[in-house]
Amino acid sequence: MKPSLKFYRLIAILLIMLLSEMAIFAGGVQEGEFPSKPVTFLLPAGAGGATDTSARILAEGFKKVLGVPIVVENKPGGASMIGLNELLSRPADGYTVSMIPTTQGARPYFWDREPLDLDQFSYIGIYADFPTVVMAQSKYATWQEFRDEAKQNPGKLIFGTAGGEAFGVMKYLTLQEGIELKWVRFDSGGDISAAMIGGHIDITVQAVVAASYQAALDGQLSVIINYGMAPAPEFPNVPSLEDLGSKYSFPITFGIVARKGIPEDRRRKLEQTLKQVLEDPDIADKMKSTKMIPMFIGGDETEEIYKKLQVDGKELADYLKARNALQLE
Repeated sequence: MKPSLKFYRLIAILLIMLLSEMAIFAGGVQEGEFPSKPVTFLLPAGAGGATDTSARILAEGFKKVLGVPIVVENKPGGASMIGLNELLSRPADGYTVSMIPTTQGARPYFWDREPLDLDQFSYIGIYADFPTVVMAQSKYATWQEFRDEAKQNPGKLIFGTAGGEAFGVMKYLTLQEGIELKWVRFDSGGDISAAMIGGHIDITVQAVVAASYQAALDGQLSVIINYGMAPAPEFPNVPSLEDLGSKYSFPITFGIVARKGIPEDRRRKLEQTLKQVLEDPDIADKMKSTKMIPMFIGGDETEEIYKKLQVDGKELADYLKARNALQLE
């Protein structure tokens, strides 16, 4: 017997209902795949610093875009290795990421520590530059004026430094320029600022949040070199290290990394979320209010930057060691 029209209608209704249920189920799985629970920003730095401040600003944007809570967890110490080792101990599922400077791989070479294996990480992207400058006493309006004075008085002008890659870059620049400075170690950036403002040292490298930078804005000190990737906003025409012919530069830029092995679709989602967050005018304004310059660089290029700076760090440290110039005097 031939099926009736009612039978075909019933079959059609059942098929529509089945397809609707499948679509709803598929949609629910897709939405719930990632993230379906809080994401942790695991910071290898203490509360209140640039890493912590920027991460908390980003957390607002990530929560808004992803629709899940963002937990900011501080794990400072061990030149950032306590926090990074904690990241590497957690699942490679995208639910834990870290914020570290792009110079992280270069730093061990200037402190005689074990090199960091950058292949342990997957790269989400760079999100900010932290402008840094070379400052001198106000009687030196330019690097050329400082250099000429140093040539006339070898070993007399004092460079204050806490060591690390910034010390290495400036040591390289002075060797290239044929000038000899007296290098004095300080325990903290605050101590360096106080020494600069007090006139006890002649030149240093500091970030734009330092008290000495405010002194430069007030005309007490001179900004003679832009050290960072982006120029200090108030001194856009000051030459960069590259302008002065330096082969090396280690700008203080910040990126987000995850443990190697994170599924690529999750890495891409975090990368696109970062881009979207940085395009939010409110987030950008909050970053700028902390003296950071928001910028987005995707994961692939970010990985290249981290690894290039690590290669540059080893090369520069080897260059200085060969000339007995890596250690502070």
